[in-house]
Amino acid sequence: MKKVVSAIRSAATFVWKVAGAHGVSFVLDMVVILATAAWWTTPFDWLRFYHYPVLVGLLQWKRFFRFPLVRGAFALLAVFFASFTAFSLFPLFCVSKFWFAVSVFSIPVLFALLVRRNGLTGRVLARSFIPALVLGVLVVGDANDTCGDGECAAARSNPGLETLVDLPALEPPRGLPRFLVARPDMNDFIVVYRTPSRGRVLAAAADRFSIADGSVSQIDPIRNEPIGLFYHRKTGRVLVVTANKFNHKHPKTMLVLDRDLKVIRTLDFPGGEDDDYTAHMMPYGDKVAIRSEIEGLYLFDPVTFDLKIISPDTLAEKRKCTLFAEPGFLQFSTDRFFIAGGIDPLVFTLSKADSVCAYDLAKKEFTHTFRSNISGAMDLAYVPDREEILATSIWRSVIWVVSARDLKHRRTLRIGPCVRPVGYDPVKKIGYTVECFSGDLVGFDVATGKILDRKYVGKNSRKIYYVEGLGIVVLSGCGVFRVL
Repeated sequence: MKKVVSAIRSAATFVWKVAGAHGVSFVLDMVVILATAAWWTTPFDWLRFYHYPVLVGLLQWKRFFRFPLVRGAFALLAVFFASFTAFSLFPLFCVSKFWFAVSVFSIPVLFALLVRRNGLTGRVLARSFIPALVLGVLVVGDANDTCGDGECAAARSNPGLETLVDLPALEPPRGLPRFLVARPDMNDFIVVYRTPSRGRVLAAAADRFSIADGSVSQIDPIRNEPIGLFYHRKTGRVLVVTANKFNHKHPKTMLVLDRDLKVIRTLDFPGGEDDDYTAHMMPYGDKVAIRSEIEGLYLFDPVTFDLKIISPDTLAEKRKCTLFAEPGFLQFSTDRFFIAGGIDPLVFTLSKADSVCAYDLAKKEFTHTFRSNISGAMDLAYVPDREEILATSIWRSVIWVVSARDLKHRRTLRIGPCVRPVGYDPVKKIGYTVECFSGDLVGFDVATGKILDRKYVGKNSRKIYYVEGLGIVVLSGCGVFRVL
């Protein structure tokens, strides 16, 4: 018994010594690696959560860390971490200029202190950005979620808006509205939600809204995070692509629903990962074309359920169009679409990435590209009477106007701060965007950028649609609103 007690004490003493010597370093390295992996999901897709503490533990072992390859890999990781953190300061500037200034000031001060103490290393570079990242998460985190009931009162009571889905009134709580698709023949629309960032239980990730009586009802089968939504009117089927968090066996699936929104088929998506961001869809003949982020272009037959890739994102394709995250999508014609994307400024610059690309389905290739400055584009809207496309910047106060024919830049509109979605009303001939963190819907002249109207609709708007029979419909952290 004494030997057992002695062994336990020895083990505890050893653990205490190791924790005292390496505990802080372990936590800091873990922050750097986990934050980078959360942003750059694809290179880390093969890792499981239990791999990370083992990897970080190895980095605390001096003999392991001395290998030039290990130090080089960590230095590269540090650069990506620093670039991602700097990019996260964009929304922080919109939420709080004071905390933005504090965060920016903390980086060179901490960097100088750490270099003086430890010399210039990858660890020093990465750790000098950690306080800025933590401040950004704390300050922006709450502003990047759904709105409370009190916040939404101004939108609910605005005579220029009709509340279609009152998000704070729904029980159980939903996440942020992400996509909407109308079913004119069924006199309703479907809205799907992002997974809540706060630790709330999500009973359903989709709702049906009846235009006839204004009722909202859950679509129970959809419980994972939707990254694509489409209504195939000819067959009456609704297609929902979901990313299934932490499900590495079935990371991405497609649910095919009938007119009554009952699942008639569940398909494993051929590729991708559980943290994919988008799967944009449009009709193409009798089939559905699907632009799947990272993978390329698929064709889906909603009758036979055949799903196959017709144009993978090969290196040759990426040379024609280099996009990273792809939040913006716009169907332009029966066989042509535009897609927009962006990334942090360092990678955007080094990779010479594009902001908007035009794709020809008949040719199965990208035909034109537009490259903005800084970090790329977020969302797209078409102005038919001017043959122009509006492309919003990522967390900035800029909307680029480009030609719909060849994506040549025509002018830049200064609207903001922090615009995200964009839409256009072809009847009123007014453009619309939402300041992501102020929550204001801004109506503007698409030729001059002059502000014509301003209404509070709620923070964190992701999409603006023009829906036949309804007009401009806005999704925000307060719900779904129609502009009157």
